[in-house]
Amino acid sequence: MVREAVSEFLILFRMQLANWRWSWRGMLIGGIVVPLSLMFFARFTMNNSDSQALIYIITGNVMIGLFFTTLSRTASRFAFLCETRALDYYRTLIDSVGSLVLATMGSFLLFALPGVVITLYVGQLLFRIAIHPHPSIFFVFLVSACAFASTGAFIGIHARSYESATLMANLVNFVLAFLSPVMIPLERFPYLLRPFAWILPSTHAALAFRQALSGDLTDHFGLSIGYLLLFSVLVLFLVNVHLHKQ
Repeated sequence: MVREAVSEFLILFRMQLANWRWSWRGMLIGGIVVPLSLMFFARFTMNNSDSQALIYIITGNVMIGLFFTTLSRTASRFAFLCETRALDYYRTLIDSVGSLVLATMGSFLLFALPGVVITLYVGQLLFRIAIHPHPSIFFVFLVSACAFASTGAFIGIHARSYESATLMANLVNFVLAFLSPVMIPLERFPYLLRPFAWILPSTHAALAFRQALSGDLTDHFGLSIGYLLLFSVLVLFLVNVHLHKQ
């Protein structure tokens, strides 16, 4: 039973990877070019002596890259599957649509990894700041990407069309990027927005990334990881329920 499930997942995972051999350039732009361009702009427009602000800039651009390569692409992929009724085709091949959801998310996690590594490396060189990441940064990447990809899947299966899924994903990206402390500290937010910011997964992902980069883990790190895991499980459960009802 377990062997069959793993074999099914690996087959679907390879199929999802093959689907992106025509559109990898778009993922390259969103996951690498956009974050690097924003960092180059920040390099010449901000005070580079403030190490805390530089960490916010680097982790913020990592988050933006994850938005493009996980949330937006997963939303587009599931909207395409629903609009073209490709889900019916997959249902004839697999025992559970949950395997398809996990395989699709896994492919985007793999695509997102190079952008994260390059953004961190270039950011360190560009701002001349020493980064000593904690080993937990790999786990932070996984749970953060899962939270964003599951959100994208939820958007994609509920969108009326491929175009509306793209529009909704861009709107959610805007909310995650600018209404949470991704690029600036939470203390600078208006008081009314601060409670709302704690609901967003981007707040907890950015907090965990910053602490993992600095190597100084506090109690907030564990709470943020727990929140991201709970958020991912809940959203994936809702996605699976909706797909089974279809």
